[in-house]
Amino acid sequence: MSSGKKALTSKLLQTTMTMMRGGGGGQQQQQQKEQFVKKVVVCGRAKRGLYHGKTVRFGNNVSEDGGNKTRRKWSPNAKRKRLYSEVLNRMVPMQVTAHALKCIDKAGGLDNYVLNTPVAKMMSLKGMELKEKMTRALSEEGRRRGEEGVKQDSNEAEGEEEEEEEEEGETKTPKRPPPPRPKTKS
Repeated sequence: MSSGKKALTSKLLQTTMTMMRGGGGGQQQQQQKEQFVKKVVVCGRAKRGLYHGKTVRFGNNVSEDGGNKTRRKWSPNAKRKRLYSEVLNRMVPMQVTAHALKCIDKAGGLDNYVLNTPVAKMMSLKGMELKEKMTRALSEEGRRRGEEGVKQDSNEAEGEEEEEEEEEGETKTPKRPPPPRPKTKS
């Protein structure tokens, strides 16, 4: 692994650990952190995509006739997909397992999955990286909306005064939609 990737990995682990700290520092939280770090170290390619806990499994092929056992492995059903993120407003390419796709659908989209799924359950650096980008984008959007809200409040106050003046002069009748057309046979 190159030194750049190692630095990124260690930085993401540090940010994850600070995210997981939250409020108090009880023994149970400390155990969860240690378990998470162990799981991240164990998973290989699952770090680079959304695998939702699926890893390589090992076992035996057993022959029908003699019962001979041959070692084998089962790889997770991972595919390269591009998923749309509404928060980032772009397609995000990544490796995703079929199980993770089901979980994304159940959560209501990639954004809800990444933001609401615990880091220990996702078990991926790509997921942590996406979570960080999404929270940053959401906080920037919230700041922009807050600034726009102040401007809109002053504009709305001016607009309400104008509307009150118009209402005193004329009474407006709401427009009705046109009646439905009768169906003709062709």
